[in-house]
Amino acid sequence: MEKTWQQLGFIGFVKVVLHHAKCSRASLKGAVGVDPRGDVRSILWLRAVGCTEVYSFDRFLGSTSRVPPGIASLVPECSTTKMRWQNNLAFLEPLRIANQPMRAPNLSHLSQNSALVNGRIGIVAVAPWPGKFWLTQGWVTVVEYLKARSLVPVLICGPGQESQSAEATGFSVKEILSAKDVFDLARIISSCEALITLDSGPMHLASALKKPLVALFGPAHLPLWAPFSPNCEIVVSPLTSNGPIHLVDSNIELGKKIMREIESKSVIVAFEKVSAGSAKKFAFGSSLNLPAFLQK
Repeated sequence: MEKTWQQLGFIGFVKVVLHHAKCSRASLKGAVGVDPRGDVRSILWLRAVGCTEVYSFDRFLGSTSRVPPGIASLVPECSTTKMRWQNNLAFLEPLRIANQPMRAPNLSHLSQNSALVNGRIGIVAVAPWPGKFWLTQGWVTVVEYLKARSLVPVLICGPGQESQSAEATGFSVKEILSAKDVFDLARIISSCEALITLDSGPMHLASALKKPLVALFGPAHLPLWAPFSPNCEIVVSPLTSNGPIHLVDSNIELGKKIMREIESKSVIVAFEKVSAGSAKKFAFGSSLNLPAFLQK
């Protein structure tokens, strides 16, 4: 199993970089490298594998951590005003690539071999960082609402996340669809009529598949990580500072505190808008004719 750089540690990470450098230097000598994260580790890796020129953002994406001058040609990072894919367009000019009219990423071709299951609503209740998790009772209420509408909620997760997903939703969803890879995940997402999801990788893939979705954001950096699906609602915690919150262990409790302020009513209102096809970009809750069990 591949390890993250945190699991490898600094020495382990350096050994991996040197190994890749040894294997790739001959074929990549003179290449131009692009680091679309503003990550010093990535810049050093690109240098080590033979890139003569490296372009990078001037700070780590969505944070205040600046990239030291001199190690790369720096491009201004604009996460406070642009989405992730829009930020990447900033590299076109220094790379001398014609800046033609651009559209958001579209991976709808990955859904061509997937059959839509009527009434299936995908739920993504886990994320790599626990500070993004929502209240279990919130999920239970939303699942109860979906079932009351004769819809069929299913949990979507990666391998090894089945138990965590079930626990996060209070064991209220019977069917769990675990994707073995990105292509399998695209197939599963495409089989759903809509998704209700945390800020996560599956959320972005669903967005690129043009899938109707409701996204829950707590410790968010918007609009940087906002989905761009034509029919989506973003439910934002009232405590979201819209500033850098580093996804580290010491901030997990802060993240959970922010997520706890998202009300199930707001999520259901957002879903109603999405299912009606009249989604706007942001949803903070509005009055609809909600089921009786939500009017307590």
